[in-house]
Amino acid sequence: MRRSSFCILVLILSVQTASATEKIDFMQSDVFFGGEVGYKEFRIPALVVTNSGTLLAISEVGWTSSDAGDRDILLRRSTDGGQTWSKQVQLILDKGTSRCGSPAVMVDRKSGRIRLLAAVDYTQAFQLYSDDEGVTWSEFRPVTKVFEAFKPRWAWTGFDTGPGRGIELARGKYKGRFIMPIWFTLNQKRYRSAVIYSDDRGQTWEPGGLISDSGLNTNECSVYEATDGTLHINMRGGDALAKDGRKPYRLIATSSDGGISWSEPRYDKNLIGPRCLATTLRYSWPEEGRSRVLFANPADKDRRVNMMVRLSYDDGKTWPVAKQIFAGPCAYSSLARLPDGSIGLLYERGDKYRYEKMTFARFTLGWLTDGKDSIETEAVLEAAVPAELTRPNFRVTKLTGIGHEKDVRRQDPSNIIKAGDTYYVWYSKVVRTPSTPFRAYFGSIWYASSKDGIHWSEKGPALRKGREGSWDSRGVFTPYVAVLGSNYFMFYTGTCAEKPFETNVTLRHIGLAVADGPNGGWRKFNANPILSPGKEPGGWDSLLVDDAHLIVRNGKYWLYFKGRNPATSPKQTRWGLAVADYMTGPYAKYENNPIIDSGHTVCVWPHREGVAALVDFAGPQKHTVQYAPDGINFLFCAKVEPRVLPGCGPYDPDAFSNTKYGRGIRWGVAQDGRGEVYIVRFDCDLTAPKPK
Repeated sequence: MRRSSFCILVLILSVQTASATEKIDFMQSDVFFGGEVGYKEFRIPALVVTNSGTLLAISEVGWTSSDAGDRDILLRRSTDGGQTWSKQVQLILDKGTSRCGSPAVMVDRKSGRIRLLAAVDYTQAFQLYSDDEGVTWSEFRPVTKVFEAFKPRWAWTGFDTGPGRGIELARGKYKGRFIMPIWFTLNQKRYRSAVIYSDDRGQTWEPGGLISDSGLNTNECSVYEATDGTLHINMRGGDALAKDGRKPYRLIATSSDGGISWSEPRYDKNLIGPRCLATTLRYSWPEEGRSRVLFANPADKDRRVNMMVRLSYDDGKTWPVAKQIFAGPCAYSSLARLPDGSIGLLYERGDKYRYEKMTFARFTLGWLTDGKDSIETEAVLEAAVPAELTRPNFRVTKLTGIGHEKDVRRQDPSNIIKAGDTYYVWYSKVVRTPSTPFRAYFGSIWYASSKDGIHWSEKGPALRKGREGSWDSRGVFTPYVAVLGSNYFMFYTGTCAEKPFETNVTLRHIGLAVADGPNGGWRKFNANPILSPGKEPGGWDSLLVDDAHLIVRNGKYWLYFKGRNPATSPKQTRWGLAVADYMTGPYAKYENNPIIDSGHTVCVWPHREGVAALVDFAGPQKHTVQYAPDGINFLFCAKVEPRVLPGCGPYDPDAFSNTKYGRGIRWGVAQDGRGEVYIVRFDCDLTAPKPK
């Protein structure tokens, strides 16, 4: 076709902006605009929030207004809760002049993998996934067979995925099952809603229940889970029926066996609407104060106008709360809950025509209920972003002794350790020679000392690569030093020289060395390596684990690290966590890794009751300060201007004190430059106030 892969530059329209900690009761921003770069319409929204809080706005786009015409699927992302959206619009799926449509998306809450299903020309279906928050996507693979498996039950002539969002069941016998809504047509005169399901995290899909052929012509649908584990499917109906045979209400059915079978559909006369997609969302469970389910659609009996959001406290039996989002022309929508407890709604609207643009609305539960309802996690999450982390004031100073030097690379500095009146830092060092590649992976670890943090004296090598044939025989690099009593522990990364070095082939492991003080005598741990790449083929850390950064928290040793797999580039690393009872391990990887989808190098520190992080140049959350009250679920705090340098090693006296209140950081070291990289100092305003 005209395009195989490309990015479209668009203007950002932000109707209202606010800081990361400012309470936003209601705001709207336009995400897609009809007419951009030749596309006539942006249609069929799917809004999803990734595990780390990035918002993905996914849209079907058409070169014409025909539902069956040439259509593709695109996305934009937001890392600040929808206040602003990326300038780039990314093409996800394009099948020539075919209609690629009805994106149905969901996030695997265990692995973070984003799965997207789409239909092509109403007769084929494809699945693709992203393991880096939508930055890159896998090749699409056909999943049409699961749709064909319905044919013995109903001889359909066409089908469609979703559109909108699938769900992962949270309760009962079928906990962990993926449910994806779909629908079928027979000669565009009869329609039936259905679901497919997966019990292996989306690797394969099975045919689920098919809504009764009752003559109601149910089709586009949305599914949510009730508090008792029952599934509710909310459906559009009446298409192809004579006007006097249609009723202006939504159709409902339920399933008590995980979507395998469904009750007879019935009308919900509390939910009026024209023939149009509507969206539902399980917002909260009773454990968060009350059960809450949301519903959004154009609330008019005949026309696609008057976008409204409704709220139910009894799993959809009644809908006592309703509030208008937009009075004018509007159509399809998609709901999501944001990390701070706000509600997001991506919907089609216009001034004169309902498909002029696609808009993102963000509002609180308090706004929706006129102050009559709120959720405790809203206040907790809002307070969880400390105000001081929203003003990093990042500054850089050049150093002497370990600064720029011809034919020398000094990079990936460790954290700063203070012994007596002297500061110490360790780093990877390589000297250019005709026979050795000028890369850190072939070097060794050196160290330097300073009295003032500005003027440094290089002391010499601290740790050399291993003997021939060992796991670290090619080089040792990216050190991090922890102190426990009188013992010093150096975490470092190593690679083996048995195979020719290739970035996406050579495995990298994390090892440990021990010394009695900062000035040498490092002894490699007999049980090395202490952390290795994952063994699952294609797993997020199956190529490397690297860049260890350790803090003591709740009496345990929390080892943060980066990882990636052979299919990704160095700019697509993500962070994971491993925890141990002892400094020397064994370290058990957190089951829901990765915990941050961005950052080429790791930098964390205890901050107040939680953990703060500087995320450098890689990924959609690049150059940001992040904060996790629990040390795992990180929240956006601020952008760092002009940038976060790679390899930040802070001076952090609280890292190993097992403190319950981290004081934060004021300074540290990082790397700068290109080629002959060198070490610089950074200063920042990331200290916490004294505890009350």
